[in-house]
Amino acid sequence: VDDQFYVGDSGILVKPITEKNVSFAYVQVADGVYYDFHDLKPQQTSSKNDSSGIKCIGIEAGLDKIPALLEGGHIITKRDTYRKSSVYYRNDPYTLVIAPDAFGNAQGELYADDGKTWDHKSGQYLHSVFSFQDFKSISGNTSNVPSNGEAAGNTLIDKIVIAIGNNNSSIGDTVKVNRNGELHTVNVNKTSPFEAVISNPMVYANETWKIEL
Repeated sequence: VDDQFYVGDSGILVKPITEKNVSFAYVQVADGVYYDFHDLKPQQTSSKNDSSGIKCIGIEAGLDKIPALLEGGHIITKRDTYRKSSVYYRNDPYTLVIAPDAFGNAQGELYADDGKTWDHKSGQYLHSVFSFQDFKSISGNTSNVPSNGEAAGNTLIDKIVIAIGNNNSSIGDTVKVNRNGELHTVNVNKTSPFEAVISNPMVYANETWKIEL
């Protein structure tokens, strides 16, 4: 397949539109769970109209949308505010987007350094690992934290978006947050039939924390 690609190991599968007058595209996929990257709507697979048995997902491809899927089992980190330069992103908080697999599990990681020097070679970088387990909990753990607090930029996670698919009832209206042993409760907003949003959980990518759903 030479007309679609994964973005690294993030689980993001992109199908560029390279021909004119195209408003719908088919993305070839392996077995698994997939969500529309833009709104986290769960996607249904179908087979091509031949004997190949290749599975596909059909996606709308308007002028304002690049067809892209997020494969279940992945957690991605992003910064939502649009900036003219990546340098300015350093002061913005993170959003976690969780795409559970068929068993309600997902994994992801974050790497960040100062983006300018070679200090990462001496350990001045942040590496964090995030886990989502059984539709019951989200956790953040670190494998390396820089001694220079400015090396990783802003590490605040101010939003967690969970693709809920057909599991709407599995997440309640509040969650319990354990940040370094300190407990607090945060509201959950069901912003669409396809996603639940935890806003301002007050957790950081350079700390250890756990959220019970």
